[in-house]
Amino acid sequence: MRNETLDSIGVLQDELSSWFDYSPSTLRTDIRFLKDGCGVRLRMGRKTPFDDQHGIEVLDKMDLHQAVFTVGELAKEVTKYPPNLIRRSGLKVIRIVEGIKGDPVYSAPGWGGFYDSDTRTIYVIDICIDDTFHHEFAHCLDNLEDARDSLTLWKKTFPKKDYVGDGFIDERSIPRKSGFVRPYGRVNPSEDRATVLEWLMTSDALISDRLKTDKILGHKVELMKNFLLEISGGLMDKHFFEDFNEGKVNRGYWDKAPR
Repeated sequence: MRNETLDSIGVLQDELSSWFDYSPSTLRTDIRFLKDGCGVRLRMGRKTPFDDQHGIEVLDKMDLHQAVFTVGELAKEVTKYPPNLIRRSGLKVIRIVEGIKGDPVYSAPGWGGFYDSDTRTIYVIDICIDDTFHHEFAHCLDNLEDARDSLTLWKKTFPKKDYVGDGFIDERSIPRKSGFVRPYGRVNPSEDRATVLEWLMTSDALISDRLKTDKILGHKVELMKNFLLEISGGLMDKHFFEDFNEGKVNRGYWDKAPR
């Protein structure tokens, strides 16, 4: 007999007993946190016409080891934001996939992500959960009314000539330039902001030597921090980033953090 909760992301009940180091309850807890705490559902299989259009390779199922690790990593990244912000962003579904062949930026299977604004779905490839989630979540946040002024300020502050143009462009063909986390940020201001958020939320960006030498990038990081402060209702403040840099932001942080 199959457990419906686990089946929803492709894990079969009869596989559970073969992984003694992993508990099904851990996986259920993470799924419940995402669904009940943040209002986000997980999806895997169920191939759709959208998949064919964008070259998405469906990940049919995972064994328990893969599922516990992958969903756990995803939950770890999601919990860096206040649950109310995740809900307010309008994000509805996170879809874990095997690859996105239609994305020319990452031609090798296993890299990249995608945000579908029509269905409010983030697509992430199973082996690069962390930075991809934050990058695509930045695009999700672009839909907030609060983001309009922030994006306008960004466009006014940083020269248009530094961007190479909209669309999916092979990152390897874009020359590196100071002021950008990586070349793909030069596509347009939205991708610039997304690369800044992914760097800020997955690394020691705030204590990086790059900020000492790259003043433009430092300015972008400050603008992103101000944006997060505003849309989080003041929760993602300097105390949050101090805790973040010290590794204190984990499950339950938003319940116990003094505010």
